[in-house]
Amino acid sequence: MIEIEKKIALQKREAVNTNIDKFMIKLNNKIETSKTNRQVFFASSAMVFIILLLTITQFGAPNMEFDNYLLTRTENLIETDFWNINIDFLENEQAYFHNMAYFLMDEGYVWEAIELLDQLKLEEEKSL
Repeated sequence: MIEIEKKIALQKREAVNTNIDKFMIKLNNKIETSKTNRQVFFASSAMVFIILLLTITQFGAPNMEFDNYLLTRTENLIETDFWNINIDFLENEQAYFHNMAYFLMDEGYVWEAIELLDQLKLEEEKSL
């Protein structure tokens, strides 16, 4: 070991010329790029988290249930006076068939609902 240390000590040491300005510029550039990379990482992870949260909770997605369409005539519910009740038999019958079709579609009987709507269209054509 002593011989290796002697050889190292006897070797000429060269002076290293470093440009301090270039070194500082490169160091500052590396620090800035690491900061921007960190900010981009946090922003992208926050966006991915928000997208996953919205996907899981389906925020803003339309409601697939047909409950909104079951009551087409709200006038009869609001106006309870006997003289204000407007009854049209054909319209009430169509509302009944539409409600039945929505119920069938909600239960998963799509083809039965299509047949019911076709029968309703044929009945409308007969009445005209």
